[in-house]
Amino acid sequence: MTVKKNILLLFVLVFIPSWNAAVVLKIKSVHGDSFNLSSFEKERVLTAADKYLAEVPVTITSSTSPRSGGGKHDFFSEGDYWWPDSANLAGPYVQRDGMTNPDNFIAHRKAMVRFSIQSAALTAAYKITP
Repeated sequence: MTVKKNILLLFVLVFIPSWNAAVVLKIKSVHGDSFNLSSFEKERVLTAADKYLAEVPVTITSSTSPRSGGGKHDFFSEGDYWWPDSANLAGPYVQRDGMTNPDNFIAHRKAMVRFSIQSAALTAAYKITP
């Protein structure tokens, strides 16, 4: 049972943004070891899970980048600080430290972040429901 609670605690701390370790430590200092995070967070976790179940999945195949050399099923990512070289458009990209290229393809990155948040909430909901 302790392993399941630790797994749930890990998911809540890492993937559900409103929580962090400092908050949990503060609550535990007040309530001691009797504090049950699963009971405390059940309503919020189940609400998030219900919301995610109603949403249409966003997959890597939902979007493609014209700059990707791979196929529809290949994850594609571009570095944030890399820009086309204005002196040589056919040449390699150049790095501009601290300047994010607004033309970067980020749809796959957003899909993966979304998936990690949703899967964590759905897993936590599964673990805390009978």
